[in-house]
Amino acid sequence: MIRRILDLTLKGKVVQSPSECDFIGRVFLRAGGSWKSVFLGSSEDISLLKKIARLAYKHGYLTRVEPWT
Repeated sequence: MIRRILDLTLKGKVVQSPSECDFIGRVFLRAGGSWKSVFLGSSEDISLLKKIARLAYKHGYLTRVEPWT
């Protein structure tokens, strides 16, 4: 699920690794998100997950794809 969110939100700007996806998952749970709500379609939890992915990218917690590749 996190990989799909990263694909949709960041459109191929990051190299997806399992440890980074785990990191986003942990932050999501600490921020009060619920995986059950995500899979049931809660727009609040899905937008929280997208916001966390964007912030992780902005602050350098995700490995970026080199611009020449």
